[in-house]
Amino acid sequence: MDETLMTQQKELDSIENHELISEYQGHLPCFDRVEPVIYSSENADVYMFGKPKNWKDDFYNHTQVIELLMKNNISKIYFPNISSFTGEICDEDDFNQSFKIPKYGLEVFYHKKTEGLVIPKNSAAFLCTADCPVIICKDKVDDLLIVAHAGLGSVVDKTMILNGHRSRFYKSVVDSIIDYLDENDNETCDCEIIIAGGISHKSFIYSPQDPVFGESNKKLLEFIIYNYGENTVPLGIDHGAISIQNIIKQQLNGWGVNFRDIRVDGIDTFTDSRFWSHTEFVQKRCSVDGRNGVMVIHK
Repeated sequence: MDETLMTQQKELDSIENHELISEYQGHLPCFDRVEPVIYSSENADVYMFGKPKNWKDDFYNHTQVIELLMKNNISKIYFPNISSFTGEICDEDDFNQSFKIPKYGLEVFYHKKTEGLVIPKNSAAFLCTADCPVIICKDKVDDLLIVAHAGLGSVVDKTMILNGHRSRFYKSVVDSIIDYLDENDNETCDCEIIIAGGISHKSFIYSPQDPVFGESNKKLLEFIIYNYGENTVPLGIDHGAISIQNIIKQQLNGWGVNFRDIRVDGIDTFTDSRFWSHTEFVQKRCSVDGRNGVMVIHK
């Protein structure tokens, strides 16, 4: 191993976040550069993978992921199309396109436009995201596992806020998750939530002083503060820093999820050089508009 890789290995080995990371399980040698296991339990694992690989590449290029799936005896993986901010999750039956990789006994489901899904047993979901957080909802009583993309456009309906017209059925993907739990007699008090990845409020600014978007930014900020509290815009409305993670926490708590059952991994995709950031690309600090990979395995 050359000196650069040894340095990277030492950096990763030094990761300590006992409050936010449930169980750090070291490294898997099949990956070029492996990030910590954000969460691990008897029946669920959550991984987040970043640079140098661009995880929005074709799945056939993800040979390392395939090896990891085989190691866990996973036969199906779902790739939701999260580009449309639908505010809605689905289940496995909504994925009507797939292809098989006979060599590995693996079936890949894709193309469904959705924020996320209820992950079947012995299956996995893979979300390609940059600055948007991902919600993982695990029922502590029933063996139920849900994953959902949760960018700002997923947790608030910007069209409704700015123009007064709803653009979708659910105001937030959180509402869709809760609706599924209710329909299947799952209690929110039994849920454990992990909020993985995403940009920090310190780097996610909707300035009301912006010469072009200032007026609409102020309207958005006022809506968020009024509905979800001042801690969702932690540095004040004049600064315009939005905490997507705190919006998610407030929405979940409003539906009965206890704050102590909601954990945030503390990752900031903008300032953490291990991960891709769309904001970094827009600000021309990076030449590649790459995506991180968040994989959730239901064992």
